[in-house]
Order: sequence, then structure tokens, then C-alpha cells
Amino acid sequence: MGLKPKGTPYKPTETNDAHLLPEKDANEPFVFIHYPAGWTHDDAEGWLPKPARIVAKPGLNNIGRDRRIGPAMPLVMDKGGIAIQPNDARLGPWTDYIVAYDCRGGGKRYACKWQSVVILGRNQSHWEDAANPWREFRKHLRDSGIVPAMERAYLTQSVAQIGERIGRLSMRDASKPGVKENLAAAIAKRDKMIADFERLFGDKDTAPAPEASEPEPAPKAKVTPKPKVAAVDLGGAA
Repeated sequence: MGLKPKGTPYKPTETNDAHLLPEKDANEPFVFIHYPAGWTHDDAEGWLPKPARIVAKPGLNNIGRDRRIGPAMPLVMDKGGIAIQPNDARLGPWTDYIVAYDCRGGGKRYACKWQSVVILGRNQSHWEDAANPWREFRKHLRDSGIVPAMERAYLTQSVAQIGERIGRLSMRDASKPGVKENLAAAIAKRDKMIADFERLFGDKDTAPAPEASEPEPAPKAKVTPKPKVAAVDLGGAA
């Protein structure tokens, strides 16, 4: 007579990894860098710094396998740049602006603290970058003195660029639709760029203001992961 084995209840193995981002979201640590020409003009806030990123990717900018950003700092400083250190107390509410999320496969996703992510599935996520916090962050960098004042030489370059547009518009037939309005808008933009510079930085240098001659008239279930403050090693570089 044959044996009759008894089965045992099947219990599927449950994994508690719903909070992990997709493996493809993993990236490298980074910090923001400010260069002398890293400025843009905002109609509401005036001149705002436009930070660049330096990424701790091994093999680039003297970065080694340990992903320390410090070795890249001499290259940044050679171009007049400075690192915006995440632990700078002057950052106030923006201190530790880099956060890290755990990803499947053991990697991490490094992002700004004002960015948010929703996990839509095992291999899908949705990122949102709030525009106002980014503007406020840049404004804080300017007003706190973390980045040096904008150089008047860059204003001169910017005024010259918009001056070329003004020149081209002034040569066109003003009776054509939009020409007169575009010319007036370009002149107003140039004047505001100069006025905003004087308001924000004019007392910080004595160089003459640039001259500008007037032209001749003519779903699935959502899971929101929690980030952790990212530790980025600058190697003691300023």
C-alpha cells in the first residue's frame, strides 16, 4: 500500500519593499555649484543665481570610486565656482537640501528636498519638482550671501545681448503686427534688468552702469516614500 503524504498550507512570502523606488531611479550624489556667470533675470524677483550640479560619478571630474566630491573642487574653483554645501547653517530652512531615497537593488536616488515622488508600481514612479520652492531657494542663496554678488560685467553682457534684439526689432517695419509691442517689451526688459541690478547689487561695486542707447522708433495605488537626509562628502572643500 502506497504512502499518502500530507500537504501543508501554502503561505505566499510577503516582501515589505513597497516603499522602495524602482531600480532605474538610482543615481549619483550631487551638490550645487555656483559660477560667476550663473545668473538669470526673473521679472518678479530680479536677478537670481542659477546653480549648476556637480555629480559624484566615478571617472568624471577626478571623482573616485568612493564618490567623494572633494577631488572635483579644484576644477570648480579654477572656473571661479563655489560649492553650496548642504550643511551650511546660512541655508536656514534649506539646510540639507539633498535627500536620499532607497531603491530596489540597493541603490539610492538623490534628489532635492522640495522634489516629491509617488511610487506607481514596481518599475514606475512619478516625480514632481515644485517651481516656487526652487525660486525661493535661489532667492535665499542670493539674499543670505551664500553666493557672491553678481558681477557688473555679466550685466553688461546681458544688456548687450538684449540690445542686439532691440536693434533687430528697430530695423523692422513697425507697421507689421507685433513688432511695435515686441520692441517695447524688449526695451522694458532691458531697463528692468539694469534697475534690478542696481537695486540688488549696485551698492556693492563702483563700476559704471552699462549704457544702452534708445533705438530709433519704428491611475494606480500610490505610495509616497520617505526620504533621508543625504550625506555628501565634499572632502573639506569650501
